[in-house]
Amino acid sequence: MAQLLDLGKLRFNFTGDYNPATVYEFNDVAKYGGSAYVYINSAANSGNLPTSTTYWARMTDGIQFENTYSDATQYQLNDIVIYGPQTYIALQDTVANAPTNATYWKPFTEGVGSTGVWVTGTIYYPGDLVTRGGSQYKCIVQHTAAAEFSTDLDSENWESFVRGVRSRGSWQTSKDYLIDDIISDGVNSYIAQIDHTSGNGLFAEEAPEKWDLFVAGSSALPPQLGEQTKLLSTDGFNPIWVEDVNLVDASFTGTDSFFVGFNTETLIGGTGLNLTNVMAAFSTDSASTTGDHAQLAVVNSNTNDTSRTDVSVYPNDGSETEGYTRVGIAGSAHTGGNALIGPHDSYLIATAPTGTTGNADLVLATGESGQANRIIFAAGGVDSETSQAEITSAGLKVTSNTISSSTTNGALVVGGGVGIGGNLNVAGNQSVTGNVTIQGSISVSGGQFVTQSLSSSDPLLFVGSGNPSNNYDLGFMTEAKFAATEYKAKFGRKQIVDDVATLTVASYNVSVRVLQSNVATLTIGTHELEIGDPITVTGVATAFDGDHIVTAIDETTISYAKTNSNVSSTPSTGTASFRIRFGDREDLIVGDVVDIDGAGTPFDGTKVVKTATSTAITFDLVNSDVSDTVISPAAIGTRTTRAKYSGLAKDNTGGLWHLFSGLAAKPSTTIDFTLPEIGYDSVKIGGLIALGGINSVADSSERDSVFTSPSNGTMVYRQDTKIQEIYTGTKWDAIDPIHPFLLMGV
Repeated sequence: MAQLLDLGKLRFNFTGDYNPATVYEFNDVAKYGGSAYVYINSAANSGNLPTSTTYWARMTDGIQFENTYSDATQYQLNDIVIYGPQTYIALQDTVANAPTNATYWKPFTEGVGSTGVWVTGTIYYPGDLVTRGGSQYKCIVQHTAAAEFSTDLDSENWESFVRGVRSRGSWQTSKDYLIDDIISDGVNSYIAQIDHTSGNGLFAEEAPEKWDLFVAGSSALPPQLGEQTKLLSTDGFNPIWVEDVNLVDASFTGTDSFFVGFNTETLIGGTGLNLTNVMAAFSTDSASTTGDHAQLAVVNSNTNDTSRTDVSVYPNDGSETEGYTRVGIAGSAHTGGNALIGPHDSYLIATAPTGTTGNADLVLATGESGQANRIIFAAGGVDSETSQAEITSAGLKVTSNTISSSTTNGALVVGGGVGIGGNLNVAGNQSVTGNVTIQGSISVSGGQFVTQSLSSSDPLLFVGSGNPSNNYDLGFMTEAKFAATEYKAKFGRKQIVDDVATLTVASYNVSVRVLQSNVATLTIGTHELEIGDPITVTGVATAFDGDHIVTAIDETTISYAKTNSNVSSTPSTGTASFRIRFGDREDLIVGDVVDIDGAGTPFDGTKVVKTATSTAITFDLVNSDVSDTVISPAAIGTRTTRAKYSGLAKDNTGGLWHLFSGLAAKPSTTIDFTLPEIGYDSVKIGGLIALGGINSVADSSERDSVFTSPSNGTMVYRQDTKIQEIYTGTKWDAIDPIHPFLLMGV
């Protein structure tokens, strides 16, 4: 049977890059990698790689450049990739086999490439060049850089490419140096033999294996490197650096001097200070220095537990342990030696040699030519300019105003006893736990003298010394604390000045006013006022202003009685303030005990009223000052205890003695015996002698018949009205209340 001949297949058909999905026929040509392949199988098919000799024959050889190698790329025979500074050609199809694998790749071109300074953790490829110090190294094995270059060098990952040196200037302490680094010690040059970090001492102390002499130099001076702060001296043959200076000169006598500084010799000579017997003189001029003051500095850098920095002076027979005056400061870690001296303590110590015949005094003195000539003590006051005490020509003055509340605090605290040969004047309160023996006198001005018991060696105890023209009531007073009717004050401001706290009454701004049926109502916003509270209204209007008692409240308004024609609701200004009813028995008065709540620390708690007005109270409170501050919501001061006073006193106006009790307010110089709270006490005695006579009569007619010419002070008891009477010279005065008594033997 005749065979058909396809004339179209007598030529080759180029199909482009090989595609596994394409159906290829006889004489189809496909590009695969860098080569061309012709399809030779008579049966059309797909999915057979050109490397299969059953289906394909290599038609022409070629190469294909694929750029930088990647593990994710499928490479074909004769593909060329870049790997590091070199190129490689594929020997067969491959994926994920690095070009250094000789089974799949072979070098195509060799080269080198600079990657800069060697860095740990970097992946290096054969042919990579790195700079290390003054030299370059070539990578010969792919690797990831170790922590130290020397490790990779020892592992033969690198070989020397170009040997060089690097100048590092003068040698320094604690600095990293590499092989072939060159340094100078001031005279010679040295080359590093190993990588290392220099020590913190001198170059001469460095280990010899670190450096080798590179270039020898010469100088008129000995090497200077590491010799900073030293002085140049000589041993008589060669110059040397020394730390100590010993000025030995047979001609150096007591009249010779050692001068340092600006114009020193002229300054201390006859045209200057004219000093004599100067051993050493130091001088400076602020115009030629960077500062405006001069100082002689002594620094001790040692940090052990006995380190101190002293300036000491000695007499002819002094020594290191005795016979010196020393001023200094202890180091930061000082714990040894004198137990009184701790870290950073400054001190002034004077001690005499054993067996001295002198007083060995430490004299602190000023001259007389100054304006004040004081010795001032200012602990912690250098910057604040605050002093605690001064010694003047008149004596010792303690200037601190620190309040004392016990024997362990205050401006002056004395652990032992105090002897006072003269008078003692105390302006504040005095509290003594033990006994007080006084040879002079005690003058208490503006305060009080408090003691658990008082014993006088004199037969008479005097009060009212210096009473001006008998203007004071004289006598003896007692004080007792009693539970008081509850009274609550509202406070809206607080302040502390010089350990005295002040609470000022709460005040509320008025926004609306109205008056209906003789009842005024003010809108003041949220408030703490209660029914029955006293208030002062100011700046609202004439019909509303004045002192009132709150009769009704709600959350934002208060009402009070006010007789006036009606006033419709009107926007308003002004204030409504709580009022302390001073002068009334319900007031807060001096001596009242009040519980404060809502003012905050340190105001809250139980306090004793020191002063009281209609708008504020004060009490003692040891604390740093607090500026005037608003309290919101208002604080409440609840009175819990009130003092009552009793006494025996002579009225300076009537000349009568009164034995009384129940006085609410503590008196100062006089007593108002007309106050309704005052009551008179009974007297229980063993006997009574009255020069004017004491009698009981039935009524006034009997009284007048019995005592036709009574003497001043004559007392009678009238049974008809149970009234005691006393004759004052011109009339009979009733004495009330009545305590019936029986007089016998008159």
